[in-house]
Amino acid sequence: TISPITGEVRLTDGGQQFNAECELIDGLSAKVEGNRTDKIQNYSLRVPLTNISDKLALGNLIQELEGFEIGGTIGLEANSDGTESQVQLTLKDCSLASSALSAIVEGLSGTIRINGVSPFTTAGAQRITVNSARLGNLELVDGLTVFRLESGGIFVEEEWWSLKQDEDGRFVARNFRLDSDQPVKANIEVQDLDLGIWLGLLTEGQVVASGKLSGRVPVILNEKG
Repeated sequence: TISPITGEVRLTDGGQQFNAECELIDGLSAKVEGNRTDKIQNYSLRVPLTNISDKLALGNLIQELEGFEIGGTIGLEANSDGTESQVQLTLKDCSLASSALSAIVEGLSGTIRINGVSPFTTAGAQRITVNSARLGNLELVDGLTVFRLESGGIFVEEEWWSLKQDEDGRFVARNFRLDSDQPVKANIEVQDLDLGIWLGLLTEGQVVASGKLSGRVPVILNEKG
């Protein structure tokens, strides 16, 4: 349940000014300001950088996030003149967990700048780093994603990960698209991967090997996996 909204509206020569503030969850507030006349209109939304201690709070507030545990420091700034909009989302050392997906992400940090909301597009390439991620039994560390939002999907310029058990090895993918109605096609570059560790994970320890593995593997992922 959202707390009561407080604010005021003032009439000016040829227009109105307003402001309003509301606590979305415990400690996380949003403030809206606006100015509208016959000639101009300006609106702004501010959510100051705030540490979210209750990891279930955002999931309880936003239906699409139900079942997710979200923590860390989050801030948002948005501005619009009625025609163009700019949004900046800041994430610092955030965590995301879902028991249904058997996924945990920790140490998620980055600033995402959006310069259009219909459709969503970004102001050039955006950069996000992740300390660690666990997807089922697969544990990854030192993640980096460089991407941009485009009309119809996400273009990933670069993606880097290492296995937790083999931080010297790297998985790298560059220049691929994520579209909701299209399969994902990417070339995965493997750099100095410990063959014994990788095969041990794939076979649950049934295969023993040694040596380093480097090369490229074409991958196509669709809704069937």
